[in-house]
Amino acid sequence: METGIYYVKDSRESSTVQLEYKDYNNLISILNIDTVAVCEQKDFKKINVDISGYSKNHVTIYIELTQEGTNKFSEATEKSIGKKLAILSNGKIISAPFVNEKITGGKLNISGNFTISEAEKIKNELTNKSEIK
Repeated sequence: METGIYYVKDSRESSTVQLEYKDYNNLISILNIDTVAVCEQKDFKKINVDISGYSKNHVTIYIELTQEGTNKFSEATEKSIGKKLAILSNGKIISAPFVNEKITGGKLNISGNFTISEAEKIKNELTNKSEIK
């Protein structure tokens, strides 16, 4: 599956694939991921890694979306309140947060138990290195 943001479905459907996800507590689960991305790689405008967290293993990846991506993500979060969205990079789920409310600002972050090098690798995978500056 392509890099992007995807709906997580409650059950297995013909339009989903099952992918393994290891959360920040190292718990493994199988998620039903829609095969059509909500936001694609082209919708990522800017991605930064912040290492100012309280420890070297708490790094945050900040994503700013294009205007089109902002509109798509806003609609997706509105439809997904109380459910998960999955952020995929190179066919792997890197984050699958629960959506608590509609997000309209076009900015999101992924935080967790990443090392700096892991976060930089994810950033490079999300941006396909040379496509986004």
